[in-house]
Amino acid sequence: MDSQTIAIITLSLFLLIVVILIIYKCSKNCKNLRKLKPIHTPPPTIHTAVKNLFSLAPSYQDQIYHYNMSFDLTNEQIMNRLVWDDSFSDELLLEHHHPPPPGMSRSKYIVRVVGPALKAKIDFKRPRENHVLPIDLKMLEKILGKGNFNSLLASVGPPKRWAMMKLWLNTTGYTTPMHGDVSNVLAIHLTGKKRWVFADRAYLSSCHPQKNQHGNLYCHASNPYDSSFDDIYPGFKDIQYSHTEWSGGDVLAIPNGFLHFVHTIESCFMLSVIIKDE
Repeated sequence: MDSQTIAIITLSLFLLIVVILIIYKCSKNCKNLRKLKPIHTPPPTIHTAVKNLFSLAPSYQDQIYHYNMSFDLTNEQIMNRLVWDDSFSDELLLEHHHPPPPGMSRSKYIVRVVGPALKAKIDFKRPRENHVLPIDLKMLEKILGKGNFNSLLASVGPPKRWAMMKLWLNTTGYTTPMHGDVSNVLAIHLTGKKRWVFADRAYLSSCHPQKNQHGNLYCHASNPYDSSFDDIYPGFKDIQYSHTEWSGGDVLAIPNGFLHFVHTIESCFMLSVIIKDE
C-alpha cells in the first residue's frame, strides 16, 4: 500500500469521524425540534385582535385570547410610581400572602414593611431575578395612568370579577417552569418582553399534579428546552407547542389548565389577574 493510498484512507476516516460527531451534537442539541412537528395533539391557537376579552366569558374557556393595548411604559416609570401609602387595600391579595405579625393589620404591614423591602431588592442588572409585588387598584391606576387604566378595565372586565392581582418583576433570563394554573388568568404585559410556550391542557396530568399546603392543585414541570425534559416527563414527548413572544401592551387570557412555560427576554413588569368563576 503506497503512501498516497494511506493518506486517502486516513483522510476518509477523519472525515467520517467529523461527520459522526456533527450528527451526534446536532441530535443532542436539537432534540426538542421534533416537538414542533404535529404528532398527536395540535398546539393551542391564540386568537388575536379580540377587543373585549371579558365579553368572551365563558366561551373563551377552551381557547387562548390575545389583545394589544398601548401602555408606552418603562421599567423606570413603574419603579417611580410604586409607592405604598395608608390607603392601600389588601382586597385583591390571596389570604395567605404576606401574613402580618401580631398586632398589625396586613395592609399596614405591606405599606410599612413588605412593599418598601421588596422594592429595595430590585436590581435590573442582576439576571434571572423574580419579585412579586403587592399592589391594589389605586396603585395600578397610578402606574398605568387613568386613560390606560379605564381602557384595561373595559377590555378585561370589572374588578368585581377579579379574585387576585399580582405585579411581577422579572429580569432577563428568568424562566417560569412549564405548568398549568388552576384558575383563569389574565397576563397583562406592562414592559419588556417574554417568550411564551403553550401546550394543550390535555397533557396537564403529565405535570405530576399535586396539592400544595393551601389545597390548590399545583402542576409544575421543568424547562421544555432542557435535554433531560423528556426523560423526566415522558408524557410530554408527543406534544406540539405554540411559541410566541409578547411585550408591553400585550394582554393574554389563559383558561385554567393550559400548560405554559415563560422565558423573560427583556427585564419586564407583568400584571397577573385571577378571574372568578361564573
